[in-house]
This record gives sequence, structure tokens and C-alpha cells, in this order.
Amino acid sequence: MEKRIPGYYFDPEKRKYFKILPNHAAPASQYSRQNVSKVQYLERKRKRDERDEARLKMRITRSRILNHPLAGALSLPREHGQELRPAALAKTYATGLSSERLISSSDPRGEKIGQFARDPETGGLFFSTIHSGVSKYMSIAPKWSSNGEPEYSKIRGWHLITPPSASEITSVNIGKTRTLMSTTLGGTTQSTVHLAKLVDPSCFDGSLLDVGAHVLLKPPGQTSIWTSAPSKTDGNIAIGTSSGINLLQESLSNWTELKTIHYPTDVFALEFLSASTIAAGLRDNSVRLYDQRSSGKSLRLRHRSAVTGIKQVDDCRILVCGLKNSVSPDRRCPCRSDTIPSPHLFPETRVSLFSFVSLFYSLSN
Repeated sequence: MEKRIPGYYFDPEKRKYFKILPNHAAPASQYSRQNVSKVQYLERKRKRDERDEARLKMRITRSRILNHPLAGALSLPREHGQELRPAALAKTYATGLSSERLISSSDPRGEKIGQFARDPETGGLFFSTIHSGVSKYMSIAPKWSSNGEPEYSKIRGWHLITPPSASEITSVNIGKTRTLMSTTLGGTTQSTVHLAKLVDPSCFDGSLLDVGAHVLLKPPGQTSIWTSAPSKTDGNIAIGTSSGINLLQESLSNWTELKTIHYPTDVFALEFLSASTIAAGLRDNSVRLYDQRSSGKSLRLRHRSAVTGIKQVDDCRILVCGLKNSVSPDRRCPCRSDTIPSPHLFPETRVSLFSFVSLFYSLSN
């Protein structure tokens, strides 16, 4: 780019500098002060229009005809899913699903299974149970059949990972570095983060699922831990607490926070969308994004109830679960702070209890 010289104008066509003349000396000259100012204004306007046009092409906007009263005659609401019949929608989704009970909790005392996670490499299941205020954290290794499928129904022995606790286990996850992590809520006892290293799949003998190296982390002060999420690229861990988000490193043996993001309410759900972006679901019905590179926080959408779970569907969409319904918004479409999206996935779903549901699936090419 050519340097700007005071009192001179660079003509890009002639590739030369010309002295800017006063208006009264040469009003008809193209290098008079008035004409040069007009050319510079038009050039700035052209660049601004090109930038705005490129920005609009990158943004997905909702068609205005979808909200027009006459669009009903064209069946557009039915096409984009706002007027689907709940019964037909549920039947359509259910046709591709099949249920199989892997573990049956037949304890007559009413012991219930809470959080769980599955290791896709070894097929091991890690889960928590709760009864009469006492939580247990256990694992079970499958028996592999001749056709290469894991079997759980014939197994009776459950391996106790940690001693029974009076604090409820709020999350169970498996990280990128094959680290099993769990969190406890706290209350009468201090909340904790439990880390255990899983065995290498090549060394798995069908019995023990972890190598026996356990680390117990405790936050300073009285803090309730509601959820956790492992990073998809490294060994960092995001912990959702009653005061915000704490970023930890699993290789450390003590509670050393890499970064703390403060929120005025409880963080119930977390999900790493990328190596640096975290989605957080809060008690106040909001879903917020946090970028570790710039330390920027933004309100993405406001749900119809407290957000209890967030899962990434693809590069653009996330599944947000609440106490009343579930929605799948597009992260590329920004929302106003007062926007509450209309649920279009499973409109009849209602969650009466504060519970988390983990869904594990495998896709074959």
C-alpha cells in the first residue's frame, strides 16, 4: 500500500502523486481538494459495502416467509417442523431404536443407578448408585462373546472403585487421555474430584479396568460441584460449581486452577465444543459460551427451564436439555438476550426430577 503524503494525492490509475489544489484555484481539476475528498469517500463506501456483503453471506438468516400468515397454505410450518404431531414424531424416532437391559439393579432396598459412563475401548461400564443417602461408585467389565459383542447380563460381580460416600456423585466421564473422572456434590462432606487412570486396551485382561492409580482433588472452601467435562484434545478438565467454572489439569496431584470463570449462579452442564471453547448451562436457564483464548463470555440462548445437559451434535449444533424439554439450536445464528427457542425435538418430553442422562452410541461406516 502506498504511503500517504500530506498535501498530495496518489492516483492508483496513473501510479503517481499529485499535489492537492485549493478549490478556488482549480475548481474543475480532478485533484482539487473537493474532488479528492469525494473520491476518497466513495472508495471508503465501496470497501464498506463489500465487507458488509461478505459478512451477510457468512450468516444464516431465517426466511421471512416462514413467519408470514400465508405460509400456512404452502405447508411451510409442517416442512420445517413446527406443526409435527407429537405422536407421529415419537413413533418416527422410535422405529430406529431398540432397547436392551445391560445391568439390572434388582436390589430390594431400592438402590438406583445414577451417573454412568462407558469405555468404548474395553467396553467397561462405570456407574454410581444411591440408596438412603449413601452413594457407591462401581465398575463392571464385560464378557466378550464369540462374535465380538460385549455381554453384561451374565455378570454378577461389581467392583467398588471408592468407599461408599454420603455425598452424591454428580458426574462420571472418560477423558481423551483415558482418565476416568467423577465428582461429588458436597454438603455434609467436602466435594471432591476423583481421577483414575484406565488400563491400556492392549493390556486389558477382562477383569480390572483401571491401573490402581487414584488421585483425589478437593476444592478450597465450601463449594458444590454439579458437573464436569473433559477436554477433547488435552488433559484439561472443566468443573461446574456453585460459583462458576474451574479449569484443572488432570496431571496435577493437587487442586491447582488453570483458570476460573465466575458466574452468579450454579453451573449444571458443561461441554467442550473445541479445544478452547466451552458451553455452560446455568440454573438461570441460560447457555453461555466461554473462549479461553480471549477470556470472552457471551450469552448464546435462554432455555425454558434450568439447563441440565449439553451435548455437541456437530460443528454447528448443540443439544440442550432442561427440566421441561430439549432443543437443538444452531450456534451460527445469534440470539437476543431475551430469546427463548421453541422446542422442536421431542416436544412431549418432560423431566420431573433433576437427573442427567448419558447416551452412548456407535456409528459404523
